[in-house]
Amino acid sequence: MDPPTEIIQKSYMNVPTEIIRKIFLELCPPQKQTKFPLKPNQIRVSLTHVSSRWRVVALATPELWANIFIETDKHWHQPNLSRLLDLVNIWISRSGHSTLSFDAEADDHSFMSSVFDLILPHTHRCSFLRLFGLDSATTRRLLSLPPRSLFSLQRIIIVGRDSQPYDTSPSEDLPITAFQPCPQLCHAILFCGRGIDVTHFNLPWHQLTTLAFSTYSASPDTLLGALSKCISLIHCDIRISDISPLVLQSILPLSDDPIVLPFLQSLSLLNFSSSSDIHDGGNWDSHFLAALRCPTLREFTFTSSNPISLSLPFLQLFYKSCSETLESLDLIGSPYNYLPETLRLLPRLIMLFADGSSLLPHEAQQLGGGTLTPRLTKLTLRGVEIGEFLDVAEARVKAARANPNIASFTQMSLFDARGDQSEYTARLTALRGIGVNIGINANWE
Repeated sequence: MDPPTEIIQKSYMNVPTEIIRKIFLELCPPQKQTKFPLKPNQIRVSLTHVSSRWRVVALATPELWANIFIETDKHWHQPNLSRLLDLVNIWISRSGHSTLSFDAEADDHSFMSSVFDLILPHTHRCSFLRLFGLDSATTRRLLSLPPRSLFSLQRIIIVGRDSQPYDTSPSEDLPITAFQPCPQLCHAILFCGRGIDVTHFNLPWHQLTTLAFSTYSASPDTLLGALSKCISLIHCDIRISDISPLVLQSILPLSDDPIVLPFLQSLSLLNFSSSSDIHDGGNWDSHFLAALRCPTLREFTFTSSNPISLSLPFLQLFYKSCSETLESLDLIGSPYNYLPETLRLLPRLIMLFADGSSLLPHEAQQLGGGTLTPRLTKLTLRGVEIGEFLDVAEARVKAARANPNIASFTQMSLFDARGDQSEYTARLTALRGIGVNIGINANWE
């Protein structure tokens, strides 16, 4: 009788090559998704060192080398970076004509430029492309690729280097040809930096389901114009800052011709500026929101220098469209911009999301009466008096007990809380005892 080790060896030799190939591919999934402590790059190289048969199978499997992940930090020295570039070049050549998934992140912008040079001849077969740490020049090279250079692209993530001074030349001067056409692109995250305005890109807006971008110079009308094309959008993240006074003077439509995003579930508007009013008591932020209708919205995050300047009449137009579906609300501003008079207005604003008791009679009638957000379970605020914050929590609990169609808050967070938390121990304990998870950070400045 053969010894057990010989039986195992014979059994292994009888395993079909196709089965081994499938196992290899399971070990190296795309985009870093591995259950093992080793990264995909390490796994596939290790597979070639086990046996001659494994090496032959691995090298004859182009798909095994088509998912490339690169990550370095500032501690990497130039010889190591050069060696890594050589390996990447080998992996790309081994991938043959397979569809590529390429993920690269580094602090060294010159290294990232070299990485881009390696991938440049193969961009037409990239389905996933993530480049984190590009400088402005390399970003512009990517965006100016000839038509059909990104034809196979399904997901793209571009993040520029925060520490790199960006070119501030007008984005209109940059010919954006790389996305012509991208028939499969549905996921675009483009934080390209100053001087590169995504709203001017010739993206396939209508087919995008995820869109995130930063802009420094877009007018409200330009932003709304871009969103009006995103009829399939599910997740949206817009980051805007440094709005010029000329842009702030733009007049937005209120509700005559609203923009409907029928499938949007998550909306994040970060770093908006409310420092300048425009007309009718409103401002840039409130007019922008008033033009949106999001009937399926579940999560809304809004960061502004002064959220209170979002006047209630404009807010109601937006929130009314998503009142039945909203589950998570995150209103965060910069505490040093709050003024005492605006702080006194905040409870009336946020009570809208508790039981609607802060509404004036004509406002309640306009919204159909009752609570504004029956499914809301998560609320995050900043710079509020602790007592007023707990008032909202208790009002919501009371409303939920009285009406089974209203959900109680399950998670509430308050940053830069105003007041002494020790004075509210009993109320906090009572709320936490009935399942309301409340977190309070009292670092008010």
